[in-house]
Amino acid sequence: MESAPRHIKISEDGRYIYILHELKCYIDVYEYADNNNDPTFEKIQTVELIKLTRGNTNSASAFSFSLDYNYLLSSIAGDNSVIVFDVDKKTGLLKKNFLLPISGEYPKDAEFFPDNKFLVSLNHESNTMTFFHIDLEHGTMIMNGPAMKVNMPNCILFHKLG
Repeated sequence: MESAPRHIKISEDGRYIYILHELKCYIDVYEYADNNNDPTFEKIQTVELIKLTRGNTNSASAFSFSLDYNYLLSSIAGDNSVIVFDVDKKTGLLKKNFLLPISGEYPKDAEFFPDNKFLVSLNHESNTMTFFHIDLEHGTMIMNGPAMKVNMPNCILFHKLG
C-alpha cells in the first residue's frame, strides 16, 4: 500500500521538514541543510499516529503547528481522533502529548486556537464543528459545549484582523 504523502510542514527556523502520510498514518521528520546550494535531507524520525490493523479505514487528515510552533497536531479519520505532539525545537523530534476522540465523524481539519487553550475540529461526515478546551501541559482535552452544525465543513483558517 502506498503511504500517500498529504501535507508538508516546515519548522519555524526552516531546519526541519515534517511530512504527513495519509494512508499509513505516520509522520516522517527530516533535517534540512543547504550545503553550498546543494540541499540535503536526512530522515531523523518516523512517528506512528495510530496502530494500523488489516482492513482498517483510518487515514491521517489535518496537519498543523500551533502558532508558537511548540506543538504539531493531526486528525485521524476513521478513528475520529486528534493527536498532538510536543515539538523539540532544538532537535526537531516529536513526542506524543495526547491522542483523544473528537466527537464527530471524519475530522477533515483541526486547528489550535492562537492561544493554545482551545482546539476546533471540522467533522466532514457528521457536518459538525466540535470545540475543545485543551491543556497541553497535562495532555488533556475536554469538549467545550455541543457540536455546531456546519454544512460540509472542509478547512479552518484563523486570520488576525486589524
